[in-house]
Amino acid sequence: MGTNYYLKIDECEHCGRYEKKHIGKRSAAGRYCFDCGVSMCVDGEEYVHSGTSHFNKKCYKCNKTIETNACSFTFDMDLEELKKMVKHPYASNCIIDEYGNAFNLWEFLEIVKECPIKFNDKIGSDFS
Repeated sequence: MGTNYYLKIDECEHCGRYEKKHIGKRSAAGRYCFDCGVSMCVDGEEYVHSGTSHFNKKCYKCNKTIETNACSFTFDMDLEELKKMVKHPYASNCIIDEYGNAFNLWEFLEIVKECPIKFNDKIGSDFS
């Protein structure tokens, strides 16, 4: 389970209707050693969402027991493209998630920053 994020585009000043452009999806990504910057996914970071991979309980670099989980962000839009498309970066509702929560550009970038695993291989594929 994850959360999809959208850029609001072509918003009507009068009625408030708008189109959405998919930015990407934040997802749980399993155990992660934040000290070493590595996923505990046995098959490698690229397989954290495979559904068939297992996660080590100890970090293979520092040997600590890992109890913390990380999230990933899979991009459907390039971040630089997003920054160019946002007309008012401090507008509190230029980005929304699938649940209707609104964010300005800087708040959204903090959400992305919190995800140590990032995937760019789906840019332009319009997944959700």
